[in-house]
Amino acid sequence: MTVSSHSGNTVNRSEAPVRPVVLRPAELPAADRGGGNKTIPLVSGKVGSRQMLNGITIIAPRAAIALHSHNC
Repeated sequence: MTVSSHSGNTVNRSEAPVRPVVLRPAELPAADRGGGNKTIPLVSGKVGSRQMLNGITIIAPRAAIALHSHNC
C-alpha cells in the first residue's frame, strides 16, 4: 500500500496495519530498578512494536540510575 504523509511524501507500507493500543501507565506493571526507581514499559514487542522500545522511568527522591549506555 502507498500512502501520503503529512509532508506530502509518499511512503510504502507493505506490512499489515497494527491494531491500535491504549496505554494506561497507572495500570501497567512496573519493573523495579532498585533504590525506589521503577520503569513502566510502554511501547514494546508486547504491544506489537518491531523497531521501537519506550517507557517511563520514575526516579525516587535522592536516588539515581547507574551510568549505562543504550545501543541506539
